[in-house]
Amino acid sequence: MTDTKNTNGRRDRRNRRDRKDTRSGTGGDRISRVREMEARLNRIKAWLDGYVTQDIVEDVRLLSEYYQGPLWRSDFEADEAGEFPADLLRGVLSEDGIYNVLTEYERLLEKEPGKEKTGDNEGKRE
Repeated sequence: MTDTKNTNGRRDRRNRRDRKDTRSGTGGDRISRVREMEARLNRIKAWLDGYVTQDIVEDVRLLSEYYQGPLWRSDFEADEAGEFPADLLRGVLSEDGIYNVLTEYERLLEKEPGKEKTGDNEGKRE
């Protein structure tokens, strides 16, 4: 489908679900990636809240890479264009949400010197 101008003169891209973005994969790839990153974000939040003691170092690394790289922006823009299903959890596409979680993680590591970024058992929360 092509873009159409809406009543305020802007291009309306909400009906462009068939558009492929070679940089970020197909729509299904995007949805899978957003779901994966959403799960990582939630595991990190649970760890920060003290609900889990699992190793989250890999989750933090991958979420940070996603947020700082081009894929997050591409997924964010796809969401803004209405290219994701309405029932897709998309907290990971909240810029402030990811930033706050990653900042809290770093702050906690600085506050508790015994915590290690390496993921060994000595640095895990109790």
